[in-house]
Amino acid sequence: PLYFKLGYARAKFMSVVPFAAFMAGYCAFLSLARDSDVISGMSASLARLLGDGSLTAVMAAAALALAVFVSCRLSLAAYRKREF
Repeated sequence: PLYFKLGYARAKFMSVVPFAAFMAGYCAFLSLARDSDVISGMSASLARLLGDGSLTAVMAAAALALAVFVSCRLSLAAYRKREF
């Protein structure tokens, strides 16, 4: 949907921003986890909650399906508004 809304040049840059923000947040979390007992305790609790990874795989598949659905709906809405 970004390519329809913003155009190719701006959308190309804007599509990279969420990945960069996620990686920066992940790196910040890892550096805080090394220094903080609270965050390391939270990550250990999350690891126990997720168990063997099957729940994580199901949640990842559901999140991916939702992202594709939302992307398609936004793209169709933007495409309908476009003039040729």
